[in-house]
Amino acid sequence: EIYDYFIKLSQKNNIRSRYRTEQQIIDRLDEFDNLYVRIREDGYLTQEELEGQSDVPLDDSNRRLLEPWQNEVMISIGRDGEIFFNEGRHRFIIAKLLGLDSIPVRVLVRHKQWQKLRYIVAKSGNNSLTKPVKECLSHPDMQDVIKS
Repeated sequence: EIYDYFIKLSQKNNIRSRYRTEQQIIDRLDEFDNLYVRIREDGYLTQEELEGQSDVPLDDSNRRLLEPWQNEVMISIGRDGEIFFNEGRHRFIIAKLLGLDSIPVRVLVRHKQWQKLRYIVAKSGNNSLTKPVKECLSHPDMQDVIKS
């Protein structure tokens, strides 16, 4: 379906399409297939882990200009802990298709109110927390600040 969609965009000379020729579309879809196979066979590797592997192709031409962490799946956290997806949709979707329980992500931005909750959790003992704050303790973004 995505092939047909990209072909239609390229035939209309749609400004939204990065792929102008059928070969560009095929090459890009091959990259997705290769990424799927690599993750299925080798597991999900961080961009830093991939940096030393010469047989792993770069995703796009500007990737060399970025630090490895800048190519991770990126999320933002809202005021009440809502998780908003920012970047890395191909890797994220492939991980979901493969049924992976978790993948590493980078938090790009945290809402000021959410960061305040993280600070409260980090600075206080778990017994002295209020009920609303305790309800947030199971959130994935709290795991690194919870005191054992």
